[in-house]
Amino acid sequence: MTGAEWNWTTVYSQYAKWISEGKTLMDGTIPHLIRGGLKDGFCKVSDYGPMVSDKAKADAEAAKAKFMDGSMVIYKGEIKDNTGKVVVPAGTDLNQQDISLESMNWLVDGVIGKTGG
Repeated sequence: MTGAEWNWTTVYSQYAKWISEGKTLMDGTIPHLIRGGLKDGFCKVSDYGPMVSDKAKADAEAAKAKFMDGSMVIYKGEIKDNTGKVVVPAGTDLNQQDISLESMNWLVDGVIGKTGG
């Protein structure tokens, strides 16, 4: 198998660079929120384990390439939640860093249960 790893070195190095340049949160020259993915070096894919077949590795590398070039679509509408409400309209693509992914509070159609809050 494999996994995803946060690469905190990239994140903290960027903040250290900004601070050494005299930038601050208070004056707005350092953002309060920074976002990134594979392409930005914020995370990486762990090494593949011995049980991962060559075909699975190739498929995973193809998906990784889409994340790297920004073409990976995470969700493609129409998607309904488990109450029947449309949560991703038809024709809508949600990509890797779509801010709406950070506020998901629904379960997909077919899942039994509910979200808290």
